[in-house]
Amino acid sequence: MSSQQKISSLFVTNKFGGLIFTKHFYTRSSNNQQPNENVYMTLLSTMHSLHLMAQQIAPNPMDYQYMENIVMGDTIICTHQTATGVKFVIVVEGGGNSTDVPHRDQLMTDIYELYVEYVVKNPFYVDDHPFQNNCKEFVDRVTKLVEDRNGTS
Repeated sequence: MSSQQKISSLFVTNKFGGLIFTKHFYTRSSNNQQPNENVYMTLLSTMHSLHLMAQQIAPNPMDYQYMENIVMGDTIICTHQTATGVKFVIVVEGGGNSTDVPHRDQLMTDIYELYVEYVVKNPFYVDDHPFQNNCKEFVDRVTKLVEDRNGTS
């Protein structure tokens, strides 16, 4: 990740496109306010629909990584979809003219591994349900991972 790029948010959606986890790490806005959750839910449901459309026109429909980055100005939205349909979405700010996030694949793999270890293996977790408040170890570990990447730890 370049020195000015910072991960501002992480979202996890279930295979139906429902938001099951949100974590904000950093914001560039002058008033330190994030958009309300409805904005994020709209964005994520739109991305879910785009993934489904991309699947229909993909040369290999069995390849579930159709759409990886969406670039808007100096903000990059990176997605990683698992074979089970769970999507991890990170918002990276400060990309400048870059259209990619260095070490993106490793970052997404690390987040996915934390999800498997601390959410999926949690005996109290119910598939496809929000886990914001009942998987503290995941929240702590992913926060540390992102802070290390952002250089803010």
